[in-house]
Amino acid sequence: MKRQVCIIFLLLIMIFPTVSFAAETSSDTMILEWKTYKVWKDGENLCMSGEFENLRNDLKITRLNNFTAIITFMNNDGTSYQYIGQPEKMPMCKIAPNSKKRITFNLGKFDGNWTDWNVDAIYNFSYINGVNF
Repeated sequence: MKRQVCIIFLLLIMIFPTVSFAAETSSDTMILEWKTYKVWKDGENLCMSGEFENLRNDLKITRLNNFTAIITFMNNDGTSYQYIGQPEKMPMCKIAPNSKKRITFNLGKFDGNWTDWNVDAIYNFSYINGVNF
């Protein structure tokens, strides 16, 4: 009896393909888009908030692997300077298909001043393909 159950089990495993999801990584902004809403100082720390939007309906974002902010600060006198930084701690970032998530980054100590800013971001994330919700 045990032998028959084992044979049936092995046949079922061979007949039905196993389904597994492997996480892939990307930096494609056509999959995950970042929009910056605000840049400010909190004490000595430079902070930034914004929103990630998962633009695909068949992918689930599972993790933000790295994030680099390239901030161009402008002054009243027309001068500008750039700050390039990464968050001190990477936040959890799981985003369902066609969803958005607001995130705040602490970019560390900063002693500059500015009147206006512009942000470009470079980021890399992990996702699972073939997710149906």
